[in-house]
Amino acid sequence: MSEPNEQTLQWLFIHRGYLQYEYQEVIMRETPVSPVHVPREGWVDILAFDRRLNRPMFVELKRGRANDSLTGTLIEVLAHWTFHLRHVAEFKRQLVDGGIVIESQEISMPSIVIAAPESYFRESLRRSQDVR
Repeated sequence: MSEPNEQTLQWLFIHRGYLQYEYQEVIMRETPVSPVHVPREGWVDILAFDRRLNRPMFVELKRGRANDSLTGTLIEVLAHWTFHLRHVAEFKRQLVDGGIVIESQEISMPSIVIAAPESYFRESLRRSQDVR
């Protein structure tokens, strides 16, 4: 049996149907971060929607042993956030296509989330304090 990877985590969340709480519905995995007909520049690991806050959530998944720096991960998810704000009309259409009923024209500003075991954050902090 192969070791779980980020795609395994994505499917786990898809199967469960929500992120942390049942009102945080998972919509899709590997949401493209590029316009239609342009090669994909990246992707959001999971797109979720917080029904209580009427807010989309861009979720970046990291395994406990990931070597990615926390700063790099934040920059990556902020780049995704910026792209979707530049194309907000298309993004709203994508949410509707994902089954999200937007009751008003106004949805809250998207949240960014890094979902990882505590060990990822501890190790990232340890590496950032290394003088090398």
